[in-house]
Amino acid sequence: MVGSALLIVSIVALGLGIAARNRTAIITSAAGLLLMGLAYMSGTIFLADIEKDAYSFSMALGFIGSLVSYGLAVYLTQPTRKIT
Repeated sequence: MVGSALLIVSIVALGLGIAARNRTAIITSAAGLLLMGLAYMSGTIFLADIEKDAYSFSMALGFIGSLVSYGLAVYLTQPTRKIT
């Protein structure tokens, strides 16, 4: 359930980046969506067969990768401030 919500939020983030026509937001959101999809699929497979640890590891890598991607999106799309 949480994974599905995160996947939906990832799709919304990509849609917002496309609507804003911000290339940086689109690239980082697309990367985040792909990594979140990896985490979602790995988590689904892992829950079906708990004995395979590789799926747990790829789920964690996908989530952390998407977290880094969205962190970069926030950092790189900040408006520039002029110091007067």
